Amino acid sequence: AKVETKSENTSKPAEKDPKAKEVEELRLKGNEAYKAKQFEEALRCYNAVLEMDPNCIPALNNKAAVLFETEQLDECIAVCELAVERGREVHADFKTLGRALGRIGSAWQKKGDLEQAI
Repeated sequence: AKVETKSENTSKPAEKDPKAKEVEELRLKGNEAYKAKQFEEALRCYNAVLEMDPNCIPALNNKAAVLFETEQLDECIAVCELAVERGREVHADFKTLGRALGRIGSAWQKKGDLEQAI
């Protein structure tokens, strides 16, 4: 699974909003933990990001990646579905939504349910 490394918002609100800066720093810390396969720490970071910004779609996608890697497939699917729902509400780009939809299919495939996977 791949984590999103770029920020969803290109207007750089982190420079103006201290909360946005903290959210981005936590998300990046989670990404580093994920890359080091420190999944518990990554999950902690992504959950903290989502407490501050429930509509941070990259954090939802990255949380789903952790859940996928740790074989928590039902939770992974639920988080991906939430990412798609919230992503549509905030008009997230299609690549971000596609990542969540693709991970849903991968999770179903890993569960052995190919009919649901497609």
